[in-house]
Amino acid sequence: MAKILLREQYACYNHPHRKTTDRCDRCGTVYCQECLTARGQRKMCHQCASYYDAIQARRQRPFREKLKDVAPRRSSVVFTVVFVILIVAAAGIIGRQLASITLEPEEAARVARAFRGTLQTTEGLNLAEAIVNGQVVAATSEQETGDHLAKRLVDGWADARVPDWRTANATFPQEFVIAIERNVLAGSQVYANTVTLQASDQSPPETWVREFRLFVSTDSAEGPWEEVGTFTLAESSLLQRFTFETQPVWYVKLEILNNYGSTEFTSLAEVGVYLTE
Repeated sequence: MAKILLREQYACYNHPHRKTTDRCDRCGTVYCQECLTARGQRKMCHQCASYYDAIQARRQRPFREKLKDVAPRRSSVVFTVVFVILIVAAAGIIGRQLASITLEPEEAARVARAFRGTLQTTEGLNLAEAIVNGQVVAATSEQETGDHLAKRLVDGWADARVPDWRTANATFPQEFVIAIERNVLAGSQVYANTVTLQASDQSPPETWVREFRLFVSTDSAEGPWEEVGTFTLAESSLLQRFTFETQPVWYVKLEILNNYGSTEFTSLAEVGVYLTE
C-alpha cells in the first residue's frame, strides 16, 4: 500500500528528480541550489539574473546616453501622447465589456495556464484536469445548489473561492469516475502511478474525505475495474499524494468509504492523476 506524502518539498524546475525548498526570489519558480545564483542578498535563476544584470548595466550608462532615451523629437512626443490616449480609451471600453463576463473555473484555469506558459505543475502533467479534456463522467451524487458539482473535482482550482464537490448526503460508499482524454499524450496508451487529492477550506473538516479505494480501467466508465489500493487522507487541506504500481489507464474510479464524521455530506476540492518518475 502506498504511503501518503504531504507536500513540503518540490521538484526543481530544471531537475525534476531533485527535491528542494528553494525558489528564485524574483519569479518564485522552484529551483535547486545548483540552478540559483546570488545577486546581492537575493537568489535568482539564470534568466532573472541575466535580466537583473541587464538593468544594472543600463543604469550605469553615461548621463548623455540616458538623455537620448528620454528626449525624443517633438513630433514623436505628440504621436506618443495621441497613441496613449487612444490605447487608454480602447482599454476602458474593453475593460467594461470584460467586467460583465463571468468565467467558469475551468476557463479561468485555462487563462492562468496560458499566462504561465505551460501545463506542467510541480506534480507533473495532470491527466485528469479539464484543461486537457479530463472529465468526471459518473458520480453517485452531487449538490446542484451552490454549484458543488462533481465536475469541480477536475476544474483546476482547490480554492476556497471556487465551489468544491459535495455529495447530496453522507451515505457511503460514494463514487466518481474520471475519464482521461485519449489524445492528451502521444501514443496508444496512457499510464499512471500517482493520484493527488485535496480538501477545500470552503467545507468543514468533518466533511473531508478520509478513506477511499482506487480503481483503474482501460475499457469503459463501467469497468471492468482493477483495484490498485486503499488509502487514507490526513485531516488536512494540503495537497496529498498517493502512489501505486504503474498501470495503463483510461478511466479512474474513486470509491469513498467514509469522511471525518459529518452526517450531512462529504466534500472534496480537487483530484489529479499523474505518471511520475
